[in-house]
Amino acid sequence: GHFDRSPENSQLVSYDRETGKYQYSKEVSGLKLDRDQLAADVLAAVNSGSYPASIPPSLTIIPPERTQAQAKEQYQVIGTFTTKTTNNKNRNQNIQLAVDAIDGRILKAGEEFSFNLATGNRTSEKGYQPAGAYKNGVLIEEPGGGVCQVSTTLYHAIITTERNSHSFAPSYVEPGQDAMVSFDGYAGPDLKFVNTNTTSIALRANFQDNLLKISIVGLPVLEDGVKVSI
Repeated sequence: GHFDRSPENSQLVSYDRETGKYQYSKEVSGLKLDRDQLAADVLAAVNSGSYPASIPPSLTIIPPERTQAQAKEQYQVIGTFTTKTTNNKNRNQNIQLAVDAIDGRILKAGEEFSFNLATGNRTSEKGYQPAGAYKNGVLIEEPGGGVCQVSTTLYHAIITTERNSHSFAPSYVEPGQDAMVSFDGYAGPDLKFVNTNTTSIALRANFQDNLLKISIVGLPVLEDGVKVSI
């Protein structure tokens, strides 16, 4: 137990939004102690009466399956979706703020993502503007209106653990394929998903020229040529 060490594969650990570059962990080789050889060496030293100050252990180096260089080559977009927004200035500002809140986020293996926790309470103090939103089946104006298009676009790039629909179908996706979110700082309908991979993933979000694109960057989970769509 003192000598044995499992190898550690390289994986995505961070994303630098200023440089647009990903950072990957350095791979670590594993070690395996040859217990039988060590016992034989100790016994031989005892039988010879030499009693050396130390006996070097016989260790086997176990290389990792994925080096840092390989991780850089293997990580790719494994899920993506794009929607088109309106020309509503307030609504688009809200979308941009939500995009900024989730872009570049890294999820470790087994970690759950919460849209509401990622953006926090979407208030005027944070720059969110009044825009159209549904409340109790009625169209109203409230700060953060329009961010549901961000959660919906994300919804189409992943498999969720929590998803809620609007009371009326929005125009930016097919009916029944939306993901409504609402948050008062404590609770509210959310969009959640778990990184079920054994390695980390990254969320990428981009909003430009009225096109909202969200992608998941990770190691491939499907065979080449296989796609999943809602």
